[in-house]
Amino acid sequence: MKRWLRSIIDVRKGEVLVTTLMVLNIYLILVTYYLLKPARDSLFIAQSGAKNLPLVFILIAVVVVPVTTIYSRISRSFKLNQLINYTTVFIIVNLVFLRWLITIEGQDWVVYAFYTWVSIYGVLTTSQFWLLANGIYDATQAKRIFVLFSLAAIFGASTGGEITSLLVKSFSVSTENLLFFCMAFMAICIGLVNWIWSISDIDVSDSGESAKKKAEEPEATMGEVFKDIKSSRYLMMIIGIIVMTMIGATFADYLLKAVAEIEFTPPGADKADKAELSAFFGKFYGRISLLSFLLQFFLSYRILKVFGVSGAILFLPVSQLLAGFGMVLYPGLLTGIFLRGSGDVFKYSIDKTARELLFLPIPLDVKKRVKVFIDVLVDRWFRGLAGAILFLFTAVMALTVSQISIVVIALSALWLVLALSIRKQYVNAFRASLDRGDIDPAELTVKITDASTVNFLVKSLESNNPRQLIYSLGILKDVQDDKLIEIVQPFLKHENNDVRTNAIEVLANQQNGNISGEIEALLQDGDASVRTAAMHYLYEHATSNRMKMMKEYLDKDDFRLRSAAVSCVAQYGTADEKVLIDRNIIDSLMDIPGEDREISRKIVARSLGFLADSQFREPLKSLMEDASPAVMREVVFAMGKTRDREYLQILMGLLSDKRCRKEARAALASYGNKILGTLNDFMNDPTVELTTRWNVPRVFMEIPTQDSVNTLVGNIQNPNPGIRHSVIRALNRLRVKYPSLTFNEEKVRTAVREEAKSYYEIFLIAHLLRKEKVAPQENDRGHLLEKALSERLSKSTERIFWLLSLIYPSKDIYNAYVGVSSNHKTLRASGIEFLENILHKSIKEFLMPMVDKVSDEDTISKAKKIFKIDIANSEDGLKHLIQRRDPWMQACAMYNADIAASGDLRALVTSARNDDSPLVRETAGLVLKGK
Repeated sequence: MKRWLRSIIDVRKGEVLVTTLMVLNIYLILVTYYLLKPARDSLFIAQSGAKNLPLVFILIAVVVVPVTTIYSRISRSFKLNQLINYTTVFIIVNLVFLRWLITIEGQDWVVYAFYTWVSIYGVLTTSQFWLLANGIYDATQAKRIFVLFSLAAIFGASTGGEITSLLVKSFSVSTENLLFFCMAFMAICIGLVNWIWSISDIDVSDSGESAKKKAEEPEATMGEVFKDIKSSRYLMMIIGIIVMTMIGATFADYLLKAVAEIEFTPPGADKADKAELSAFFGKFYGRISLLSFLLQFFLSYRILKVFGVSGAILFLPVSQLLAGFGMVLYPGLLTGIFLRGSGDVFKYSIDKTARELLFLPIPLDVKKRVKVFIDVLVDRWFRGLAGAILFLFTAVMALTVSQISIVVIALSALWLVLALSIRKQYVNAFRASLDRGDIDPAELTVKITDASTVNFLVKSLESNNPRQLIYSLGILKDVQDDKLIEIVQPFLKHENNDVRTNAIEVLANQQNGNISGEIEALLQDGDASVRTAAMHYLYEHATSNRMKMMKEYLDKDDFRLRSAAVSCVAQYGTADEKVLIDRNIIDSLMDIPGEDREISRKIVARSLGFLADSQFREPLKSLMEDASPAVMREVVFAMGKTRDREYLQILMGLLSDKRCRKEARAALASYGNKILGTLNDFMNDPTVELTTRWNVPRVFMEIPTQDSVNTLVGNIQNPNPGIRHSVIRALNRLRVKYPSLTFNEEKVRTAVREEAKSYYEIFLIAHLLRKEKVAPQENDRGHLLEKALSERLSKSTERIFWLLSLIYPSKDIYNAYVGVSSNHKTLRASGIEFLENILHKSIKEFLMPMVDKVSDEDTISKAKKIFKIDIANSEDGLKHLIQRRDPWMQACAMYNADIAASGDLRALVTSARNDDSPLVRETAGLVLKGK
């Protein structure tokens, strides 16, 4: 029970206030939504009647797409906190306006508008909350804390429903006046969001999706998505089940409201009682939410463990089938509650988890493309289709509740057949996924408890391939199953260090079968990771005071025990336990002599990152002087982990160090948006080493936020071609990996034009040099310049197409680039034709002469006309190159210049002796000396 509670409320020091505010925020959002839902339902039924519900279902499907599109476009102009504030204020104003409209008699359209508005409101506000949460919390924090938000949301839904019933029944609050309570709660939410924003450690950008790995969707056309689905029977069956779920939910919703209208229409009245309906729906939504929570947290995983995925997905269709028969035989409120209630309870608990597991064996790239299809088409349009079918049944065919229930029975039977048929496909897909290694343990969002899935993983442990064993054990780390103890225990003696480490971590998660005695022996293992994992096992399975136990290990003379304890407490300990690690312990481990010195110092370095205490700044900096690259990499990791600005200068300097360049980029990226200004300053500082400046855009690339993109876009015309190339490449990578990010189209178009102008200038200079001089020999000075010009033309072409891919579909631009770069006549023609058809005429004007050259003279003539290039001869060309902010081109041009024949060239070379670049200064000096 203690472990279960910790998994739900594992909020650590420094997270308490912001997490409390976030919990309160999502709680109030759901309270508000579940005040509005009963009001929406009762007002619509009382005013328009349940018979017209199909029309509003269709209306929602039609309206939601343009509304989502408009919202998406507007959101690009604001930071996330501004977007949430403005949206919430807009919602409050809407509520005031709707409250006034509802009081106007004879305006039936108002209830349609209100019903649709509430449906969109629910999706919009919760979506914004999760964007904010994903911006504030990193992936590690999210795994610990997000379940708490889900709990708060469920309690908010339950509370909102109960409050509605209480207000209407006990305090005689009218349905219309429930909107005033919603306004008050939303106003509180504005205050909470601003408070949260002001105290958050991480700067959140208007691209909150950037911290949520599931937002990283590859671009794909709908045709490609259909091709993916068509080629996989398993995918088609999953989509079929989801479609049946959407249609079934819509039918159940209609039937409940239809019988509720009959139940709460007073004798002799022609309309249902609004107050009674509001109270009923409030109580219904509140208690269904509570039941869903209880089932999810106390029974879902047990049901999955016993029945497996194939059994769990049967609960929802079976419940709908039984409820359908009930509605046919005894149509009324109780059977309506069972039909809709069982659907909601199972859909948001057992069925939701089981469907996540169904997607588990699908390759990640396919899964992301299909997710778009489900969100855009299945979820939005099939609800509308269900509404259209219901309209046909009610308005045209005039079917009764019992007759429509027969349709529900037929749909549920078909649904059941699909659910039964998918089991074999799931088994085959999972087997293939294991063979391919498609499942990333770090991306698992649901615990694997399904018996058949666990059996496959266990079966894969029979492999003799260490990589296969590490992979399977990695997935099993979060699985709790007593049989794993006996199966995994032999791997504690495996020869591979990573296999032993993963085996300990799997065993540490098992609640029963304590094998501390055998694990304790591994504290003397030769591998530090194994020792740390063993210590963590003992820490988690301690039967007495953990702090006392860890203090005993920290006081040991044996460096292996002491270092394992330091690593364990630093990574997993509470704030009070971390206090046990002081400077004396750290200093003693740093001074370990002999062959164990490097290992000990690596452990200390990594641990200091988790401790993040200012008293450890000095030892962490001193470890930078260690001769071991492995120790240095751990130091860099630790500096990034602390996010202490004290280390920024050091980390920036390490961008030019080949030994830890990659780690330095990752460490800097961990600081997030708050160092974007510092990164920009370094990138544009001519006194900073050029290699460092070239690597800065790659740091931006690892901070995939809108602010990061905006900063890079501001540098796409950087005068240094190396930095410019790095900037544009980083933007291109961000565009491909994070399609939700936006790029200033006007700035990109300007950059494309300037890059094209640069291309034509170099093209003209190369042409003039060839025309006015004899073809250079291999050892000739002219050969070096010609080669440099050719390289610059190639790089410039790359940059132009990378820039185009920021404002056009990246896959299309890449294919076009491959085509126009090809020596194959047909492929090249296809690429040129494709560009002719997709590019804006203002871009085609200067790009097409570049890719579709008739002759050098023709190309140059068009370039001069468009860009007014004034380079008349080779001397002008050399002058132009020497004055460019391109050190390599400057050096090659000076090396090729005849300064004896030209006073202007001599003057430029003389001036270059004071250039910022050492290469340019040195070359200028040599040329002036005549070498």
